[in-house]
Amino acid sequence: MKVIRKTIYTVLVVSSVLVAVSLLWARWRPAHRFEFNERKSETLRIVTWNVGYFTFVKNKNMRNTDLQEVSLILKEASPDVIVLQELGDLKQPIYIADKLGPEWNAYSCKTGLGSQVISVLTKLAVLKEEQIECGGRKTIGLSLIDSEGRTLYVSGIHAPHPIRGMEENFESIQCAFSQVDSRDEDISILVGDFNY
Repeated sequence: MKVIRKTIYTVLVVSSVLVAVSLLWARWRPAHRFEFNERKSETLRIVTWNVGYFTFVKNKNMRNTDLQEVSLILKEASPDVIVLQELGDLKQPIYIADKLGPEWNAYSCKTGLGSQVISVLTKLAVLKEEQIECGGRKTIGLSLIDSEGRTLYVSGIHAPHPIRGMEENFESIQCAFSQVDSRDEDISILVGDFNY
């Protein structure tokens, strides 16, 4: 009987350690796998990133403890526009924009899923910002001018996950696409997490 208890205890301890190590690795690994190509001067670089967590906790949004690391990775990418999904509050994109440099600004809104925030950060000149509800979630769009003088419209989306219902997911994507398609800028871009 003692041998069985000892074996069960050992299995539980080893299993717990393996789960803890797996969760720590899963949290660390995604932010360390990017390699960026050198930019050409006429290139427009847009980065999109779900900065939240793939983990077994209820609040999967980004935590303040990761702001510095996320800011460093984004700066290394040398983007013109950044669309971030799964931010934890409205202060996080402001912090990131400050770390990217004085020419950067953050345009953000709560998506409608708890405290989750979507944000578009850019160093380009902004002509107009708009927030639209699509499929029960807010999207955010910016009308911009790039360094080549082209006008562009960038819309960030974080569509509802299909587990919440395919109808909401599809409605969100279709609505956001229609909004982008109706624009008259030289370039229109819809980017983010479609969950589809």
